[in-house]
Amino acid sequence: MSEEKKNNALLFIEDNPLLLHAYQKGFEEKNIEVYVAYDGEVGLQIAKEKKPSIILLDLSVHGMGGLNVLEEIKKDEETKGIKVVIFTMSEKPEDKQEAMEKGADEYLIKSKHSLDDVISIVLKYFL
Repeated sequence: MSEEKKNNALLFIEDNPLLLHAYQKGFEEKNIEVYVAYDGEVGLQIAKEKKPSIILLDLSVHGMGGLNVLEEIKKDEETKGIKVVIFTMSEKPEDKQEAMEKGADEYLIKSKHSLDDVISIVLKYFL
């Protein structure tokens, strides 16, 4: 059994550099260490190496794609306890249903949440 280590770190897997930078700065202002990945494969590797407390994951990220990343995280003994918040443009109910079935803890639609909203929602996982 792996020892779960709770840390104040977040992994943001997002392929939009402007969005990634804005959120990284916002979380760092709240004293959250932020790891970033521009594609799914790199994100999965960082998740396994750093074991952040939470992952903010875009479904349409380059590479293996967000749902595949989520599935891999949740089936690995070392990472399955990491909270995953999906952060996407997709408003399709079937995408949300699939993400939740694969183990997502929350599903946020980018266009419906401000930066401050997302930071507040994510910060509750650090309490």
